[in-house]
Amino acid sequence: MTKSAVLFSITACSAALTFSLADAGFPYPVAGIALLGVAWLALHLRHLTRFSGLIFALFGLISAGSVWAGVSVWYGLSAMLFALLAWDLTAFEESLRGLLDPTDIRLALVTGIGLPEPPPQN
Repeated sequence: MTKSAVLFSITACSAALTFSLADAGFPYPVAGIALLGVAWLALHLRHLTRFSGLIFALFGLISAGSVWAGVSVWYGLSAMLFALLAWDLTAFEESLRGLLDPTDIRLALVTGIGLPEPPPQN
């Protein structure tokens, strides 16, 4: 569920920026933004999430620059929100991956069962 939400938000972020810039008449950055979105998808699918913060910052700068250049504020805001969602869900996936260690699962099962203490010996 989280993986599909991350993939959707990365795609929506890059699509919002590419569409808004192409519609406003900026053809040159469109290909770069599309390639940056494809690179973020490829890095996420290969579980190289350490670059997620850097790409999030790049999308933030591009969104701010596009709003400053006169492109629709709503497209810049939506692209930034989708990038934030992708970055946050990626960090959430990483924390879940750390929790799902097999030894931790066994330990959680044993403590969840609550084995009774032995009776005191007199």
